Amino acid sequence: MKANKTKTKVQKELIQYVRVNREHRIQKIGVLYATVVNKRIKIGAAKVNEKAGDTFDAVRGLEIAKGKALLSEHPHFALSLKKHFRRFEDRCKRYFKGAKLTPVKVEKIGKTIHLCYT
Repeated sequence: MKANKTKTKVQKELIQYVRVNREHRIQKIGVLYATVVNKRIKIGAAKVNEKAGDTFDAVRGLEIAKGKALLSEHPHFALSLKKHFRRFEDRCKRYFKGAKLTPVKVEKIGKTIHLCYT
């Protein structure tokens, strides 16, 4: 008796929430999103503005990260996400085999420092 072969759909996006330890509590502060467009890995990020008193909303954060990845040619990332972003880049390379990752560099724009695509 032959088993039925079913084709599994390959997930074409990768989502990771950024968490930090604050006063013995793990809190979400941001989200990283990646997808492949024309054999290029596009990454977007969103981070809560804690200085303004905002709280993290996972749904809204994911919408912002998707928008930055898909709509912006040169998206920017907060420097505080650099460590998480670099790990996420490595994870994307392993997950989206065959797709190329656009190089990202650290760039200072005005008073803020950003990670942006080159």
